[in-house]
Amino acid sequence: MKKAKDKSAKTRIHTDYTRTKTENKQIEQNPVESASGSNKSVLGPQKSVSIEWQAPEFEYREKDVSWYWMGLIIAICLLAFSVWQKNFLFAVFTVIAYLAVVYSAGQKPAVWKFTLNEKGVEIDPMKGKSIASRLYKYEEIAGFDIWEKELVLKTKKKISPYLKMIFPAEKEKEIKEFLVKHIPEEEYDASISDSFSKLIGF
Repeated sequence: MKKAKDKSAKTRIHTDYTRTKTENKQIEQNPVESASGSNKSVLGPQKSVSIEWQAPEFEYREKDVSWYWMGLIIAICLLAFSVWQKNFLFAVFTVIAYLAVVYSAGQKPAVWKFTLNEKGVEIDPMKGKSIASRLYKYEEIAGFDIWEKELVLKTKKKISPYLKMIFPAEKEKEIKEFLVKHIPEEEYDASISDSFSKLIGF
C-alpha cells in the first residue's frame, strides 16, 4: 500500500512538472502577446486627449438706429465728395461698400465647433457638407496668443496669417496649457483693422 501511495505521488509531481513546462513554452513562443495582455489588464484602454467647445464665428455687436444713420451720413458725404471730384468710379465703390456694410451688420454669426487634439486645431462650421471642416496641423502654426477673450493662431501663410476663435472663459487655462506643449506662445499685436472694427462696432 505504501508503494501505491509513492507511485501516485510521483505521477502527480510528473503531471505538474509537464503542465508547468508546457505553459513556460507557450510564454516563450508568444512573449509580446503575453506582455500586451498583462499591460491591457493593468493600464486599460488609452484615451486620446482633446479639448472641444462651441462658439460663435465672431463676436456680434447689436447695432442701434443711430449706427445706421451715422453710416448713411458718412456714405452721403463720400458720395458728394466723389461727384464734386468727378470721380464716378469712387462714387460707385462708395455705394457698393455702404450696402455691403449694412448687409454684414445685420448678419448674426453661425455657431462653430472647435477642437484641439494631438494632431492640430480643427474648425468645423457645422453647416453641413457645403462647408467642410478644416484641420490646421501644428506644423502649419507658428504660434498662439490669448487676446481679448479670443484664441489667436498665427499660421505660416503670408496672406491673412491670423485665425481668431472665441472660447469660453473657463477654458482659458486648459487651452493655454494644452497648446504650449505643441506650439510657442507669441504676443499678438493688434492691427489697425482690429482697432477700426472695434471702433465702428464690428
